Amino acid sequence: MKQSAVSAGLYSVFYAVALSLVGMCALILLPNLDNSQSAFTSLALTILPPGLLGLVLASVCSALMSNASGAIFASATLITNDIIKVYIKKDMDGRSVIKTSRIVTIVLGLLSVIFSLWIQNILVALDMAYAILSGAIFVPLVVGLYWKRVTSEAAFYAIISSTIIIFATFGIYGISSTWPIIYGLVTGLVVLVGVTVLTPARKTKIFQTRSTRETYSYKK
Repeated sequence: MKQSAVSAGLYSVFYAVALSLVGMCALILLPNLDNSQSAFTSLALTILPPGLLGLVLASVCSALMSNASGAIFASATLITNDIIKVYIKKDMDGRSVIKTSRIVTIVLGLLSVIFSLWIQNILVALDMAYAILSGAIFVPLVVGLYWKRVTSEAAFYAIISSTIIIFATFGIYGISSTWPIIYGLVTGLVVLVGVTVLTPARKTKIFQTRSTRETYSYKK
């Protein structure tokens, strides 16, 4: 788990460097660009020939659709197995899990359509998604890896509270601001530590096995 987290972090570094290079190129080639969120598309429309431009835009659209479908299916699975089955309807059988997962997938798809009509800018939507991911998921994940005292309830309440704070600060500072991430991180850390400290520590039973050696004597 820790190796996976470190590998994902290293990959994110290269991803951030690539986006920074695109932004710096746009700053030099398009100094009068009004909206920084459209730097990639404006740069592509300016410097790429028609054939390569169509290929790049088609690649971007296919990557976005692939990530969107994967995110919806993964979210539906997590909500069904880790929230509904654990906290709401604990006696679900296999058929009920599949049915609930399908319903959750449809609801998430409709919410995605509503948010896309509201935002109408894929880069801004990505900023919001990464703000929620960074501000709500980062603290419970990292702290849970190194502090064994953290409970699942504390992580759950930290994620929920951070997400609410992030959406609230979006309305105050705007959806392109980085302040929601900071507020989400602070909220998640406070809630995670507070709930963990206030929750009694669970006793773990340690089972020990005693190995016995048996000697056998053979007579010739």
